[in-house]
Amino acid sequence: MMHTVTYIGTLSNLGEPATAAGSLGTGSVSLAFDDDTFMMTVNVTFSGLSGTSTASHIHCCTAAAGTGSAGVATPLPTFPGFPLGVTSGSYSQTFDLAQASNWNPAFIT
Repeated sequence: MMHTVTYIGTLSNLGEPATAAGSLGTGSVSLAFDDDTFMMTVNVTFSGLSGTSTASHIHCCTAAAGTGSAGVATPLPTFPGFPLGVTSGSYSQTFDLAQASNWNPAFIT
């Protein structure tokens, strides 16, 4: 029996440093994690960036939810195959989280 948890998000400049406050970029993300198979599927669309894309990754975790700055958990500097150097794009990839190569080494050590 599959036990999947899905997270849905809207991408915007909210919560970004003041230097990004004028950005008109938007997007959406869905992330599905299957805790039986340890697989994670990431789907992202984005558009309207004021510059070009340079990286994409997931930050995790802080000692208290919603506080502090979380380190990068996934591969650095970006997800494999993520469209870089563009102002809009989409991405869909499934990762086997049992494989160390799908994590930032500093996160799992």
